[in-house]
Amino acid sequence: MTSKNIVVLGASFAGLPMTHYLIKHLPEEYTITLVSPSTHLYWNIAAPRAIVDPELLGKGKDDLFIPILPAFEKYPSGRFTFVQGKAVSTSPETNTVTVQTINESMDVKQVNIEYLHLIVATGSSTAGGDWAFKAAGSGTDVATRAALGSTRDKIAAANRIVISGAGATGCELAGEIGSKYHKSGKHVTLLSSASGLLPAAPPSVGKAAEGHLTKMGVEVRNNVKVTSETKKGDVTELVLSTGETIETDLHIATWGLVPNTSFMPKDLLDGSGWIVTDKYLKTPTHSNIWALGDVTHWGNRGIGAVAEHYKSVSTNVLAAITGKDESSFNEYKHKDDLALIVPLGPWFGRGTGILFGWKVWGVFAWALKGRTYMISMARPIVEAA
Repeated sequence: MTSKNIVVLGASFAGLPMTHYLIKHLPEEYTITLVSPSTHLYWNIAAPRAIVDPELLGKGKDDLFIPILPAFEKYPSGRFTFVQGKAVSTSPETNTVTVQTINESMDVKQVNIEYLHLIVATGSSTAGGDWAFKAAGSGTDVATRAALGSTRDKIAAANRIVISGAGATGCELAGEIGSKYHKSGKHVTLLSSASGLLPAAPPSVGKAAEGHLTKMGVEVRNNVKVTSETKKGDVTELVLSTGETIETDLHIATWGLVPNTSFMPKDLLDGSGWIVTDKYLKTPTHSNIWALGDVTHWGNRGIGAVAEHYKSVSTNVLAAITGKDESSFNEYKHKDDLALIVPLGPWFGRGTGILFGWKVWGVFAWALKGRTYMISMARPIVEAA
């Protein structure tokens, strides 16, 4: 293993801070290669509002997509390389990752990149379609902006909208649509396959969300899910688990995450495709392959978990490179404590959630997240401030 190149796959909430940290702290003979399909950070936390009306993000709307490369210009020449593309295969035996490069004209080619250590922070995609809750299509900012605009236009044109999936994303989207269009005659239906909304939270939190949404005219249906979907002209026919068939102009599925790990060897993944790591967030069979963020098998896939992952991986990669053993590593201590803040539109006091085991009042949900979807946090991540 002669390469002194560290490869980071993914340039979002996990990969960007990791890359900046390594450039700042590694001995100067080491280089860092960052691979991402996008040249911009997409603040997808704000997706439910950006999909419906980005103007309601206020001054922060311009930070929905932030270029990531200018922040790397401050580092010495030759330390950092950016490759726009997606990993398509990994060879732990040769310490090589194969990347399919892309650009805005969609010219593609494959390049092989050698690594001393590989850090995987490729995240996940939504299972229910390209609605821009995550990076869409090819993963470029151009593709995601296009998906945002397309979804927004479809919502504006639809008279009947069905949202399936009543986790945070589904509830937030229903709240944004309900807030903007509650007097327009649109009929919005939110389907939950569980006995209530936000099923990961205590029932009182879901009840609070349902109360806010019904006041906006959103129809909430619990214990029901979509079993099949058929497009018939401009109408979509949905068959529900109750046996009922309903028609809608637009069906938006918000349920489920799919790991972005198709390029990883199967023996490094669990049965659902997430990367299996040990307590130091490295793979058990390859001590130079690490994972952090959504892509790991640990669950609790929220932005709050990223900070703990980052603390462990940044410390441990640096320790490994400088010749230290596991006694110097930072052990990741997984927590399943639920932290959930769910704004339900931009109106004051509309929202709910759970934090530190306590149900969050609507005014706090609005203040913490509902005003701007925390978009002011995006630029410090990009700039490593």
